[in-house]
Amino acid sequence: MLDDTVDLAGYDLVWRNKPELPVANEENKKIEVTLKQRKIEVERLKVILENNINKGKNIKEHFNDLCQTINYKQQLYKSRQHELEMEVHAEKILEREYSRLEQEIKAANQEIKSLKARQKQREIAIAEQTEKKEQLKNIIQWDEDALMQYLEKSAQVEKDNMALLKYTIEDDSKLNELEMNIEKLNKEAYEQKNALEEVNTEVLIVQTEMDHIQDEFQNAYVERNNLISNWEKVIHQIQQETRSKQAV
Repeated sequence: MLDDTVDLAGYDLVWRNKPELPVANEENKKIEVTLKQRKIEVERLKVILENNINKGKNIKEHFNDLCQTINYKQQLYKSRQHELEMEVHAEKILEREYSRLEQEIKAANQEIKSLKARQKQREIAIAEQTEKKEQLKNIIQWDEDALMQYLEKSAQVEKDNMALLKYTIEDDSKLNELEMNIEKLNKEAYEQKNALEEVNTEVLIVQTEMDHIQDEFQNAYVERNNLISNWEKVIHQIQQETRSKQAV
């Protein structure tokens, strides 16, 4: 609140050179003194009233500025809240994409494992067929009929081996393709993980900023209430000074 103290000596100078009322007796002297005192009091109240009015104007201007600040903080908070919602949405999408890539990698690894198992079985089958061929060489007699029989069985063994070899080559090609696909999926998963970490960091930054804005908003709101309270006190004081002036 402004200092209500007024230099009474100054007001005394104002009235010191004023023409005095005719002094007839002691009663008139008392009236003259009382009148001077009341005039000085009126001037003092005028100054106090003017000071309070100026103070009220300053409080009102500050109050308007503070209201604009509060509105700005509210808009900024809403903007950051929308930004946070978008970041959280992007985070969920990245999490789903990362989970999908993990499932694809898992399925590809299972298929590679199955292909390797089938390839191993075919290698064993080829070895067994080759062993049978060698056994036939040792047990057959080399007459014409036996030779033809051997050649037929040998041709069948070779045919079976070629078929197994064909499937093995196809599986090798598919295996290479799967390994390349897994490498690609791992790269995508790595990129998605990095993107997810960046989004998480951005979400944390936005959330921290929103908390800061909310604190500023609360402080501004408290300051606004204090200004309203001070404004009410000034109005009340002006009313009191006005009534005092009217009473004089």
